[in-house]
Amino acid sequence: MHEELKRYLHRPIIILGAPRSGTTFIGKVLAQHPDLAYVVEPRLIWKDGNDLRSDLLRPEHLTPAIRSRIRSSLAQRVHNANRSRLLEKTPSNSIRPGFVDAVLPDAIYIHIIRNGYDAVLSSDKLWDKSGHGVTNVAVGHTRRRLKELSWLRMPFYAPEYLRRMTPKPLKKLVGENPWGPRLPGIHQMLREMDRLQVACLQWKWCVELSCAFGRSLGPDRYYEVRLEDLSEEKTREIIAFCDLSPNDAMEQFIREHYDAERAGQHRSSVDPEAIRKVAPWVEPTNQWLGYPPAPTPSIPV
Repeated sequence: MHEELKRYLHRPIIILGAPRSGTTFIGKVLAQHPDLAYVVEPRLIWKDGNDLRSDLLRPEHLTPAIRSRIRSSLAQRVHNANRSRLLEKTPSNSIRPGFVDAVLPDAIYIHIIRNGYDAVLSSDKLWDKSGHGVTNVAVGHTRRRLKELSWLRMPFYAPEYLRRMTPKPLKKLVGENPWGPRLPGIHQMLREMDRLQVACLQWKWCVELSCAFGRSLGPDRYYEVRLEDLSEEKTREIIAFCDLSPNDAMEQFIREHYDAERAGQHRSSVDPEAIRKVAPWVEPTNQWLGYPPAPTPSIPV
């Protein structure tokens, strides 16, 4: 890594959180600050040198060369954005926070948590829309992925691309295309389990592993917040935690875009049978987090 790039990785801000838990929202809030370069889900940068592994990476999966390449890629993103500090959001980092910390030992972490029922049910809806085809992929997303991908790495991701491009009526022939954190054995899970159950495991692993990691760091490096509790006051606390100068644009953004009632909209409108499927997987962690009991009785797995 070039020496002049190191300054761009001073106290980077890493957003942790399971899919559909508010990571994008809090990222957009902080991205209003003029010092921060918001790098959104650079999945292939984090998988550099570990393409054959799941997303459950650990510090021992790093080599000096891999670490240097990841750091250089992230620092270059900050440099190219003409900003001075990194703000990064990748939900898969929530199951590998120790790996991330080994790459960025100066990092601070914001962990946003959402009620498991709402997060999982929302994930399932988005999985159905985004797991196949490209019409629902965010503008620029494919272009960013291609920039991260070298020709030597193409064979590792070609099967995923082919599954994505297979029409929905034929997806039983090629298998469900994973979406969200790639847990170990996720393809086998999708063959033998309900997709909702896989989404539950993704949420559970993200929340529990991030909590265990973050709470061991102390309050100077880890800030935990619930999506349901976000407010202008919480936003000010997050700004102070990140050691950022006050910025009216952040507070204006949250005033204009945050709606506490939307955090629970999926649970309130879903088929009760889906909640019964989710409950055995989500309820223990939800109770550990202090959320209210299941909205409907659970049934055995």
